[in-house]
Amino acid sequence: MKSKKSRILLMAVLFLVSTVAAFAETAKSDVAAAVSEGKSVTLEYSVSLADDEVVFSTAGQEPLTFIQGSGKLFPDLEKALEGMKAGEAKTVELSPEQSFGPVNPQAIVDVEKSKLPPPGAPDRRHGHDDRP
Repeated sequence: MKSKKSRILLMAVLFLVSTVAAFAETAKSDVAAAVSEGKSVTLEYSVSLADDEVVFSTAGQEPLTFIQGSGKLFPDLEKALEGMKAGEAKTVELSPEQSFGPVNPQAIVDVEKSKLPPPGAPDRRHGHDDRP
């Protein structure tokens, strides 16, 4: 059975503060182009809790590439990226309502630690499969 401290940490993860460093993927001759609707954007980012604990980061991994305005990101995050230039960094704070939504007590599940994959194991959630 999971301790109360672990459960509190799981709920705290839903109250995220996203630190975003955006890099617009633009034509080589137009490196000053700003992020705008329909442009391809490559985003390196980290997600932190309110106490600055990093819970996810693309550092050392493949950055996220998306089309601005496609709806792939939270709408308020897309708004915050609008107008940024290649290489520019920005910190964006999103409330639960602006991101993953408020805590849903029915979505909290106790899992025995022994049933969790070891650190560094391939991600097999939601159909992800890193096998060749």
